[in-house]
Amino acid sequence: LTMTDALDLDTLRLFGMLGADGTGGALAQVDLLAAFQSPEANDVVNFSLEILPSVLETKTRRAAGTTAAHGYNGIGTRGSIDSLVLTELAWDDLELARRLADNEVLYYAREQSRDEQRRVHYMLIDASASMRGDRQTFARGMAIATAKKLLLEGEDVAFRFFDARLYEIHRAHGDKLPTAHVLSFKGERGRNPARVFAELSTDLDLMRQRDPRSPVIHLFTHAALYIPREMVQAVRRFAHIAGVFILPSGGKLDLDYLDLLDAHWVVDHATLSSGSARANAARSILDQTKGTASEDAAAKGAQA
Repeated sequence: LTMTDALDLDTLRLFGMLGADGTGGALAQVDLLAAFQSPEANDVVNFSLEILPSVLETKTRRAAGTTAAHGYNGIGTRGSIDSLVLTELAWDDLELARRLADNEVLYYAREQSRDEQRRVHYMLIDASASMRGDRQTFARGMAIATAKKLLLEGEDVAFRFFDARLYEIHRAHGDKLPTAHVLSFKGERGRNPARVFAELSTDLDLMRQRDPRSPVIHLFTHAALYIPREMVQAVRRFAHIAGVFILPSGGKLDLDYLDLLDAHWVVDHATLSSGSARANAARSILDQTKGTASEDAAAKGAQA
């Protein structure tokens, strides 16, 4: 009865919205108890409940493909002859040949099922000592909200934490996120970004052999995440990368690999310290987050 009286109702509400993954057995129960007992987890819960309503109306987006199935979805420059836009035949022979050679001929793009898009999104969350307090709250709350939005869009989602090493994957099952694990996880091993991204590159290379889906990395970290450029290039060979960088007080973003990212956002200390500004920044980033990081390229360098 004492434990029941001590349960935090906001945490229960969050589990009600996101589900609780019970496939982890006894370890999942340990995470669940730790989530209810952690004051830091309660801060993440409150922030998540503040920004989650902005994504709960998200619907599965239709995708465009070239196969002769489903209906038409738009116009593109790839397709089969039966999808050719008929006005292309109005060009004279030489101009039509040039347009074919330069890939300028227009085709009707067909709808494609979500299974055929074959993507998996990894929420890569910094759990090092530099991510304590408000930074931890923002990063984990954003990761939870981003994952929920992607699930509602029909994408596959998984979580990974890192500090001086890369921790194991925790996948979403159906519409249930590993919420307890995200709330309760604590890093223990300092900070080593070069080692982490070397491990990530190796893991992505191995997973490519048995998982044909295209990986998308959503990175939530401190602005001082100094990774060797070649390590980011190695990961970039296998996956799209989008990052949310949180600045310290008086700090600025000065990383030499930003041009390699498909998209990135910056949250400064002043924004993080103001409740309303922090929530508005989170909603702005979520509005720009799509099912694939390549669609976020237009937001590259955006300042939250």
